[in-house]
Amino acid sequence: MFSFVLRALLLVAVLGGLAAFVFGGIRVLADPEDLRAFYCAGKAVVSHRDPYLAEPLRTCEVRESRAAGLTPYNLLAVPAPLPGFAFVPFAALALLPFGAASSLFVLLVIGALVATGAFVREFCAPDAGRAPRWALVVVIGASLACSDGLTSVANGQIVPFAILALCASGFALKRGRYGWAAAFVALASIEPHVALPVWIALAFMVPQTRRPLAICAAALVAASIVTLGPAVNLEYLTAVLPAHAASEASASGQYSLATLLVRCGIAIAPALAVANVWFVALCALGIFTAQRLARKLDAPELAALVPPAFAVFGGPFVHLTQLAVAIPAILVLGSRLPRYRVAFAVALLLLALPWQDLAENPAPAVLGAIALVALPIALWFWRLRPVPALEVVTAMLALGALELQARALFARAPADATHSIALVAGDGRLAEETWTAFMSVAQDADMRWYLVSHIPTWAGLAIALAAMLRATRGVSNSARVRAWGPSGRTPPRF
Repeated sequence: MFSFVLRALLLVAVLGGLAAFVFGGIRVLADPEDLRAFYCAGKAVVSHRDPYLAEPLRTCEVRESRAAGLTPYNLLAVPAPLPGFAFVPFAALALLPFGAASSLFVLLVIGALVATGAFVREFCAPDAGRAPRWALVVVIGASLACSDGLTSVANGQIVPFAILALCASGFALKRGRYGWAAAFVALASIEPHVALPVWIALAFMVPQTRRPLAICAAALVAASIVTLGPAVNLEYLTAVLPAHAASEASASGQYSLATLLVRCGIAIAPALAVANVWFVALCALGIFTAQRLARKLDAPELAALVPPAFAVFGGPFVHLTQLAVAIPAILVLGSRLPRYRVAFAVALLLLALPWQDLAENPAPAVLGAIALVALPIALWFWRLRPVPALEVVTAMLALGALELQARALFARAPADATHSIALVAGDGRLAEETWTAFMSVAQDADMRWYLVSHIPTWAGLAIALAAMLRATRGVSNSARVRAWGPSGRTPPRF
């Protein structure tokens, strides 16, 4: 009875909050830069114009920024480097005023977070310790709130939808619904470099998905051609992707190997080449690890969860929001591999908190957020023992204080990039050219701050991947997973 009442009250609170958000006009996004770029690209698609060029993106972005009371760079065009098929939902969103589109987007992100948490809860093993079952729900919520939610809502990022699609694909694999598994991977391809290793993993590990994957790939190609036309799609592959990777190669918000190499003095071209090779190697390692762990734990969902976690470690283009794709795999394996529980707990504590973004806020807010996220994670993984949990939270608070102090000492104020942008502000140029000029000036940051703000996140992901690799020991290399389904039955084809 108590559980039913608690759930009912929670449902009423959530619905009431959403109603207040919708009907009260509450604005969560102060400056959703990325969402505004996607929205304006959607408007360009509706008007049959090229969404990758500086115009019409610039005019739309400046207009919407000014309408929100912001002061944008008049010549800057924030790029929207999405594949053609990914513009379909944004073309629909562009039919709304930007304020309404922004509010709807936040509601969709919240829904994606809740659904992702539900899938992760389904994958996790019931805990054998003293913690009640609902405690895991709190841990999942705390883990996803900052890593997947906060940074995506603040910037208008689409990563939560890709993570939800990957989790849905894993759920379909678990139920033996291979057609649906392929369809959800196709939806996750709005973040192509996150979904690519899962396409390969399913084709290699689960032969039943090969035909659905081929159909889905053909559908994505057709949708891209219908949306943008052959010439613009070719422009995306040959010009936009290389230009965008180069434009972000020195950005302080990047967690890629390419950016680290550039900041160490390597030229952009060889740094990107090394990062691309690294990406291919990590994808292969992730697929190998997923195959072994899926066999060891009889958990087919890992084919959709583990490879992306490896793919975002380094690579040519990785933002903080994209690192959240590793969170579901860490939660699932942390609940199912007791021997590596502490390693996954430490990894989750370091990855669930966006250290660089948190350090930009006042100290009380930063330390409060760290405590709210770290405490339930520590209590769950350390079996509700207060003393070790408080020790872990204290360590996380100390790390947060170090981040705040390092930012105060090392971070530089952004410079005025107006002159640099003006030099490349031609309407017929790619938006990436103005973005490169902006990044080369306004995003300049001290190397010491770059390392201090990134090392905790890199360390968390490295610990998680090392634990996954170690957990594969003792699993045979020979047999591949050929069929999964409830009770060993071969499921129907779709």
